[in-house]
Amino acid sequence: MDFKSFEKSLEMLVYLNGAKIEKHKNKLLFEVMKDDFSDFEFAEICKDICKTEDLYGKYPTLKMFYDRKEPDPSTSVLIVQGQFYIDDTMPEYRPYLQGMTDKEIENVWKWIYNEKYGETVEKKWIIDILKRFNAKKVNRAEISQSDYPDEVNDLLGNAVKLIAEV
Repeated sequence: MDFKSFEKSLEMLVYLNGAKIEKHKNKLLFEVMKDDFSDFEFAEICKDICKTEDLYGKYPTLKMFYDRKEPDPSTSVLIVQGQFYIDDTMPEYRPYLQGMTDKEIENVWKWIYNEKYGETVEKKWIIDILKRFNAKKVNRAEISQSDYPDEVNDLLGNAVKLIAEV
């Protein structure tokens, strides 16, 4: 993104919302956002913020810009039936599925599907969920192989299975 077009769009937004224009703040915001938006995209987002937000005489937050940014189709996925899958044929997910059963993979898929249906999420977010699930799985394995008596291990194992199925 070009600084002049960035500054023109941002200052229009800031001025129309009654905030004082601060050149040093403009430069800082530009440094953060310059590689993430095109000139046209940034101008359209500024117009949208101007039309839909009350900034109460302050600068917009970074989140306001990033929430309006269209996701990159190469790094995101729409969570809808027929478009969202998790399996080991997908190279981006394969390393995080190792050691998981088909049922465990299905449970993670169902959870994501139920929580984010109709939303576009970053593949990185899905990978983070898979990592967290595997970390919990490792912790469950450590618990079940502990020094507890067999009866306690059986109870823990059953409780973990019930939680995993939910």
